[in-house]
Amino acid sequence: MSISKFILIFLLGISSCQANSIFSDIDISGYAAIDLRWFLESPRLSNQKTESLYPSLELKPEFQYRWNNENDSLKLTPYLRYDALDDNRQFFDIREAFWLHRFKSTDLRIGIAEVFWGVTESRHLVNIINQVDSIEDVDEEDRLGQPMVNLNWFSSDWGTYEFYLLPGFRERRFSDREGRLRLDNLPVDQDGATYESSLKQAHVDAALRWSYILGEWDIGVSHFYGTSREARFEAQLNPFGPPQKLIPHYDIIHQTGIDLQWTHDSWLWKLEAINRSSNETTFQALVGGFEYAFYGIFDSNIDLSILSEYLWDNRNQKAPLTPLDNDVFTGLRLAFNDQQNTELLLGNIIDVDNQASLISLEASRRFMSSWKISLDSKVFLNVSNKNRALSAMRNDSFVNFQIAYYF
Repeated sequence: MSISKFILIFLLGISSCQANSIFSDIDISGYAAIDLRWFLESPRLSNQKTESLYPSLELKPEFQYRWNNENDSLKLTPYLRYDALDDNRQFFDIREAFWLHRFKSTDLRIGIAEVFWGVTESRHLVNIINQVDSIEDVDEEDRLGQPMVNLNWFSSDWGTYEFYLLPGFRERRFSDREGRLRLDNLPVDQDGATYESSLKQAHVDAALRWSYILGEWDIGVSHFYGTSREARFEAQLNPFGPPQKLIPHYDIIHQTGIDLQWTHDSWLWKLEAINRSSNETTFQALVGGFEYAFYGIFDSNIDLSILSEYLWDNRNQKAPLTPLDNDVFTGLRLAFNDQQNTELLLGNIIDVDNQASLISLEASRRFMSSWKISLDSKVFLNVSNKNRALSAMRNDSFVNFQIAYYF
């Protein structure tokens, strides 16, 4: 079954039942959603759009075909976002499109894929394979598909070894002059990006990871070499006035990371730490903390978890900008354990130095077997002009409502 056949099904837009009657050997799943993003305040910058409500459509189907006793499979996951008002959020991407072959103790994957590394809640320092889709949200959870050749070897005695060749670097997406949730007061010139490597986007990156489960411990050690997924910015000089825009620059980096999780009774202790070096600078960063669960509170089916993490980063001005250099995250998670899979996560990241705060709320509930309603909110508090990483967003607190149909 060819990739073109998958794309044909997607373009036809037929339902999973109809598709299975025609191509009974293809598994089709995914969701289609309607979103409404409501910005709670007027924009801070005069050239930004002034609308408060931004309706959009989201489509993420998944097509999978298996053969050879399921030792071979093809997977295609296209992604479409169409925003009625914001051109930045009119976007199509291939999140995944790969062939996977399973040997006895080895997997080989070739194509475009998503890879997740990490254990902490507030920030995933070691998760470096895929580029961040920063237009979708500010929490860096959404990622772009990454071309790769991936070989995984599994051993019950020695753990799991992952090897990656990563051709085709993907630049980070930023809001333009009119967009909300801008990185800086100056717009980013995405078409003018510069690179340390003369090969630019054609540079082939490489990564490897070893992971192992030792009793109550989950251990991961990784190393990445290639083009940084984070850009540092240089202001484009204007001889007749102030700078007009920011030019993103992507360095070649080495990043070594470790992720640890200790599971003991009701406790989850978590740590992610990295060392990143380039020709310009070397810095270290870590996120560490715990999650403690109270099961069946008030003699119900509801589980309550308390989360707390500390975020530290000692990068200097020669490194990409980050607001998370000396911060504390606290959160509450409610899992209702009902048929509707009702969940709620409330979190707050506060800067120890200046008390700038980002409050987040994520809640979801299924209904009518195939539908799901979600609420996602980000609120910025106490952000001053001196906080360059967040000052442009300080009026961009929002609530996002979504109704999704899963098929």
